[in-house]
Parts: sequence; structure tokens; C-alpha cells
Amino acid sequence: LWNVGVNKGLKRSLGKNFPMLLQKEPLFTFTRVGERNFTDLLKRNRKLMMLQKTAKNTFGEIKNKYAKPQVLFRITGKDVDEINMLLFKFKDSINDAYHRSEIDYLQEKIKNANQSDDAGLKKMGVYLEVPSDYMHIVDTTGFQWFRKNTLKGFYNLIVYESHWNGKSLISKADMIAMRDSCSGKFVEGRVLGSHMITENRSGLGPEIKTIQQATQSTIEMRGFWKMSGGEFLGGTFLSYSYKDRKQKRLLTAEGFVFAPNQKKRNMMIQLEAILKTFRLKTPQEHRTHTK
Repeated sequence: LWNVGVNKGLKRSLGKNFPMLLQKEPLFTFTRVGERNFTDLLKRNRKLMMLQKTAKNTFGEIKNKYAKPQVLFRITGKDVDEINMLLFKFKDSINDAYHRSEIDYLQEKIKNANQSDDAGLKKMGVYLEVPSDYMHIVDTTGFQWFRKNTLKGFYNLIVYESHWNGKSLISKADMIAMRDSCSGKFVEGRVLGSHMITENRSGLGPEIKTIQQATQSTIEMRGFWKMSGGEFLGGTFLSYSYKDRKQKRLLTAEGFVFAPNQKKRNMMIQLEAILKTFRLKTPQEHRTHTK
């Protein structure tokens, strides 16, 4: 099956690149394993797909068949064309399930070892599961910054707030201006006076969409950052913003990386898993802290 076209079907259906990276990296990479070599060790992988030629076309998702957590898709078809047709038809479901399973796995890893009770986050009235290996490097009114240093580069998490009148729509230009004004105050470059800004040249501007996250309508922004003043530093970022209508503010949790010459797909997935724990604290949680 692989040699006569299934590999091309997989690439066509699931071979898209991870969004908003300067260096192209595929969302998924595939390793082909024959049935005889499908050992107990390989069965413990979190993401599996079984492709078989049978007399009937079928598509099914099976959870936790050999391990937990695990997502397995079983696709059968009368020939290669039928299998590839099913791959293409259900490509969005497969992509979403695999990505969601990775986010769930990473969130489970940090659940019991995080700084969600951090005093700075409590002051802002927000909840974010910041892993314990992140250092808290800026703690000031309306802005919190955590950073993790590794051999490959820096992971950064920032939480900030900006004024919002509680009524008007928030445009792409508003989001960029808000980000630049908040992060630019604290994320400085090596050259005197340089600071982080959003890359917004033609073809490189951020992608913005509205999603549902933690039962709240959320503005997701993915894009590239750089330093002002011509300093050659930059990277990619992801942010989630919530409207706090009661206090007339926009609350944002953002992750950005600085890792020159390194692949960044896995770094951004790890940051996404953390950022998707972000939410406004309930009035009860906030009252408990302020007391």
C-alpha cells in the first residue's frame, strides 16, 4: 500500500506545515511500520494509524487501545484510491484529534507541578499552569513574565492586561498595537532603546481568529516577533486574549520563543499546551485570594 500511493495520500491529507514558522516544519511526521514489526514497544505510541486493504471501506477512531493516552485511526479500503479518498475526507478530524491528544498529554504532565498559585497571577485574577521549571523574572502591575532556559533556546510566557471599553470590536490593528505597547515596555533588546514588536510586513503579519477556549470566547493570535531599532533578533509567538467585561480590560497570555537555527514546532506545541490552561478566575476564586 505504501509503495503504490498511500504515502502520497498521507502527505496530501496530513502533510501540511505547522502554522506561522519561518522555517517550514510539518505538523506531523510519519514512520511506516509493517504488521510483523508492530511490536509492544511501538504499540505504546500516542498516535497510531492502521491502513489495510479489505473488501469494505471503513473509517474509525479508537481511543486507548494499547496505551493511555492514545488515538488510533483504522482506515480500510478496496484499493489505494479508496483509502486515500478516506484520508482526504477525514483529514480535519484526524489532524484535530492528533493535535488535541498531544495538548492533553502535555497538560497532564504539568498538572501537579506548576505555579498556578503564583502571587502575580493571583493579583491579576487569572489562572495559568506555569511549569515549575520556569523562572518568574518580571512581576509588576498588569504584567507577568516567566522564562525557561534550555540548550536550544528560551521559552517565554507573559501575561498582561490592557484597557478595553467593554463595547467596541477589537480589530487586528488593535491587537497588534496592544501587544506592542504592553510587551515593548519590558522585553528589551541588547541595543539601547530596542524592544520587542510584532512583525507586520506584507505576508508576515499575524493570523488572528476567534475560538472557544475554557468556555470563553477567545482571540487567538499567531505571528512573528522582532526587535525594533534594526536589531536582528526574532522568533514566533502565540497568544490567547479574553475580554473581561466587568473590569473593562483585555487579558492576554502569550508564549514566544527565541531559538536561532532550531526547529520550533515542538517548542510551540509545548507553549500552546500551557497557554490553553489560561482562564479568568471565577469571582469565588478571586474573593478567596483577596481575603
